[in-house]
Amino acid sequence: MAKIYDDMIYNTLGIKLPDSYLNFLNAHFKDLDDDPSNHCCWKSGFGSVSFVLGTTQAFRDQFKDFPKDLVVIGYIGPKKILIDHQETEIDVFVALNGATSEVFYVDTFGTIEKVADSFDLWVDGFIAWMSDKPKPASKFSLSRFLEIIKGAKKRENNGR
Repeated sequence: MAKIYDDMIYNTLGIKLPDSYLNFLNAHFKDLDDDPSNHCCWKSGFGSVSFVLGTTQAFRDQFKDFPKDLVVIGYIGPKKILIDHQETEIDVFVALNGATSEVFYVDTFGTIEKVADSFDLWVDGFIAWMSDKPKPASKFSLSRFLEIIKGAKKRENNGR
């Protein structure tokens, strides 16, 4: 299945993604949402292939200088900024560099901030950060989110 997603992403966006991310996508595609911002704990989660393709294309369309190697893979949540002395919320997304495997946060103004040298390092750091957060009460619980991430890492380490 990872090959199918790899081909779909490559044919649509023109970029190959790291095996670690494709393995994660393949293992958990049923748990990923077309709109990860709709669920409390998935606000910091990953989007489905439809989300990846559509959101990446939207960033490319909106920002002509958006790097072609970046693919938006998830939604972090809102952040507050000041515009003309007024506090405003903008959305922040997770993007993966297909060429280098580096992870970035990208906001709706097109600001890009590197947050990890690789997808694997970002996931490890993200698990540690999420472990300190209160557990929401929903079918998409934090513990389920952590199981999904840890399961992908475990399967990847076992060579599946």
